[in-house]
Amino acid sequence: MAASGPTSALQPAAHGYPATGSRTTAQHARPTSTPRSAVSAPLYNALVHPQPPPPVGWWPPAPGWWIIAGLLLLVLASLPWMIIIWRRQRQRRQLIQRRLASLPQGLNDRDWLAAINILLKRLLKQQGFDAATRLHGQAWLDYLCQHPDVDRDALTPLGTGHYQRQPTLSSEQRQRLLRELARWMRRQHV
Repeated sequence: MAASGPTSALQPAAHGYPATGSRTTAQHARPTSTPRSAVSAPLYNALVHPQPPPPVGWWPPAPGWWIIAGLLLLVLASLPWMIIIWRRQRQRRQLIQRRLASLPQGLNDRDWLAAINILLKRLLKQQGFDAATRLHGQAWLDYLCQHPDVDRDALTPLGTGHYQRQPTLSSEQRQRLLRELARWMRRQHV
């Protein structure tokens, strides 16, 4: 097949791409009658196809898993220690509550309040609060009422009652004082 006009360097006119007008042959190239797949099949088969990457292994784990494992080991290692501390605190609290409950009811109010103060100060000394054992009067009451939701009226006899000549407490006031002391011990983690 003869071509008229200049032939393109990309596709010669002899292979079925006729040159037209003033435009270059490459811009108006038309496919030949030879199927493209027959020409490119050997080249395509000669290509080395990329292999898929190997599956991601589970070892070594990501840094986040190492952190989680370390924290878990730390919690598991400290768990027996925390249980021992919790049991000691619970036993100490139960012992003090039993001692408070076992105070003789026949004591006059002044001696009863003094016995409660002695028990509380012994407990605080065991906990390491030695400065609190030297408090008395209003300072002792202020120390007991450090938390905002403490019933100050119920604890007032501990600060001032045993300094009066004859403090008078009803059985209801005694029960209220014992309930407030139980709440105070829970809040103080005593």
